[in-house]
Amino acid sequence: MSNVQVQLPRAGQYIKSEVGSISRDTIVFTGAVFQPGEPFGVVAGEAVKLNFAADTGAELAKGITYAYVDATDADVKGVYTSRLTEVNMQELIWPAGATDLQKAGAVAELAKSHVVVRG
Repeated sequence: MSNVQVQLPRAGQYIKSEVGSISRDTIVFTGAVFQPGEPFGVVAGEAVKLNFAADTGAELAKGITYAYVDATDADVKGVYTSRLTEVNMQELIWPAGATDLQKAGAVAELAKSHVVVRG
């Protein structure tokens, strides 16, 4: 029997600085588990897993999940970083296989909302 424990990312650990509560909003997350620090896309007004191969809005990083959200069985309202925030690149959780070019595109998309990625 193993006693290995894994610590998940803490809520907001990716944030370097923010402008109080104006930096966060809520959104409905759908279809998956989202980790703190995970950029996501938006389709039909709901947060979805970032998918660089999509052509639906899921390919555009529109926010960063603030805290753990499990929306696998049902849609769940959660908090996300939406604007006026400086974040650590090393703390962001990207889709498996994401290239540096794809990450750079997502960073540029986040910058449109004044979410600045450092590092």
